[in-house]
Amino acid sequence: MEIISIELITDSIKEQLVNLLIDGVENKAAIGFNFPLSREKAIEFWDKVNDELKCKSRILLITLIEGSIVGTIQSSWSNTYSNAKHRCEIQKLIVHSTHRKKGIAKLLLSEIEKYSLSIGKELLVLDTSSTDPVTRSLYKSIGYIEVGSIPFFASHVSNHGEYSGTTIYYKLIGSLSNSK
Repeated sequence: MEIISIELITDSIKEQLVNLLIDGVENKAAIGFNFPLSREKAIEFWDKVNDELKCKSRILLITLIEGSIVGTIQSSWSNTYSNAKHRCEIQKLIVHSTHRKKGIAKLLLSEIEKYSLSIGKELLVLDTSSTDPVTRSLYKSIGYIEVGSIPFFASHVSNHGEYSGTTIYYKLIGSLSNSK
């Protein structure tokens, strides 16, 4: 298993990322998309991520096993606000359905923390579905602190007119970790 940082999404990488995103949505991952997710929408999403990679306002990590992408995570931030240079948002933790429960998510989170810290980001913020006990337990197990929940935050991935809440977490790393 290898984790690498992607600075630019090539066509071959994009194809695998599209398949990973679709697999995540098909398997009810709460990652911002409703089922069914078309290839076109998945391609559009990764093209937008690529634009942010070019602008140096996002980090994209992928997990490779035998040359195939089986996981990904992102860290994004604003370059606009001078009072926010120390923080980033952790986004789109996706592990392929055939590779879940193997420690890949925890490893990706650990690596994105290292990358984020290396560029001066010491406050990490993320949100996840309030109805997903697996990811909520994961984040708590590695030191993320639950801030609270917002009800009816997003339409449910099943796309049946239901809404689910989101729970917000943060983690202090680097010199801020001593400031609790």
